[in-house]
Amino acid sequence: MHQWLARILCDDGSVYDLEDRALAFEVSAREALVPVWPDDTVAPAPVAVAGPVDRTFLYRQILAAQNPEPRRAAFADLLQQQYRRHWAWVRERVDGAAATADNAGLTSALGQFLGHLDEVVPLDLGTAGGGRQMAELRAQLEQSRADTERLREYMEAARDRAEVAHGRARELEEEMHGLRGALGREEETRDKLRAERTRRIKAEREAAGSGQQLERLRTEYVKLDRRLHEMAGRLATGEGGQGKVVVQLGDLRNLRPEQVLGVGRERSEDELAQVRRRFAAAFHSDRAGQLPGWVKDLFDQVLGLVNSACDRLGGPGR
Repeated sequence: MHQWLARILCDDGSVYDLEDRALAFEVSAREALVPVWPDDTVAPAPVAVAGPVDRTFLYRQILAAQNPEPRRAAFADLLQQQYRRHWAWVRERVDGAAATADNAGLTSALGQFLGHLDEVVPLDLGTAGGGRQMAELRAQLEQSRADTERLREYMEAARDRAEVAHGRARELEEEMHGLRGALGREEETRDKLRAERTRRIKAEREAAGSGQQLERLRTEYVKLDRRLHEMAGRLATGEGGQGKVVVQLGDLRNLRPEQVLGVGRERSEDELAQVRRRFAAAFHSDRAGQLPGWVKDLFDQVLGLVNSACDRLGGPGR
């Protein structure tokens, strides 16, 4: 059993957990207390302990080689007062035959363990001699607690700020969503305005083209009106140039069809049809719609003579 306890105490935590090592320490400490247990005849020395007292602390004080026997007796009495069953078990081991058993290996392993424990938690921190160091440790602990409290308050304030920031982020997201909708409506309006502008420019161009065309028609109309007035004047007065047949309007019916149409003796039906179309294009009454009424009457009479001459010459009527 001593070998098993020594193996557990010397383990670095890779095989046995902390609970197993604590149990092994308690059993090993009880075994190690047997040869160093103070004599009942030794009067306990007065001791002052700062801080809590547990079994581990009492075991270490009794096993400490630097403590004189009266001091170890005082800690043995404390063990009896606070942990009677543990004290009774140790007393049974001390009074029994097992007290002479060989436990050198266990003592060595326990010594190593106690040495490591002294490095982590010095033994004198719990006694009056270590009060100053204990006070320093308590002051450090209080400072750590104060720092922890400040950190907690800071974390709570940071959480509150984060909640406020999160709320503001949601508001900004909603505002951004509204701005995106407004931007979409603005883009739709812009597209409509652009299309309307394109239609207006097209209409203006078409209007400009119509104005130009109207101006050309007005110019042609003025020219045609001037020519008609000149022709009407010549027909009314009987004026003419050399080599031309000059007649008055009333004498047109007395002319031969060739003279009226201006064709020769040899002509074909196609030629007569072309002549008829040329006269119709020049003297159709639709061209005199905006001229004085006598012009329309004149055109109708001329076309009537032309059609009659074409019919007399055998051309096809239209």
